[in-house]
Amino acid sequence: MAMNQPFTTASPYVVSYSYNDLINGLGYVVFYGVKYKDSGGEKAYLSTQLVDAGESYSATVTSDSSGFNAPRTAKGTAIITGNATGDTTWTFSLQHYDGATATEIGTSTMGTTTDGIDFVNLLELTETLFAKGDILRLVATKTSGTIKSSSANPFKIYIPFKIN
Repeated sequence: MAMNQPFTTASPYVVSYSYNDLINGLGYVVFYGVKYKDSGGEKAYLSTQLVDAGESYSATVTSDSSGFNAPRTAKGTAIITGNATGDTTWTFSLQHYDGATATEIGTSTMGTTTDGIDFVNLLELTETLFAKGDILRLVATKTSGTIKSSSANPFKIYIPFKIN
């Protein structure tokens, strides 16, 4: 029987990596802080997709990612960026959550910013293995001020993961 399709050994997928990521052994995944309302009230989560909700964070908030589809190891310095309204001070805690226990893997308090100023906050992470199904959690604790998020200037969390 004749084959209708030519045989090939080439992969149909083209995978590309940043040279710097490979040299450093780390690749950053960007998570966006997103808020929504359901029958239980206002909630927040971490999304790898930018959702233009034009949200503000004016109270302490806990945001979870969806469960990871494959194991990965967080390592290095996480970066949190956003825009502040008023005199703003927040403490950020990144946590590993396995469905039962939340373990802090990094924390940092941002310096006080003034109205309309973009901020960058760095968090040194403890090297942590996330198993399949584990969740990344951000607990943002307000001392003062508000964090704004929009499509033009989203609230972002850059998490470094080891490239194996």
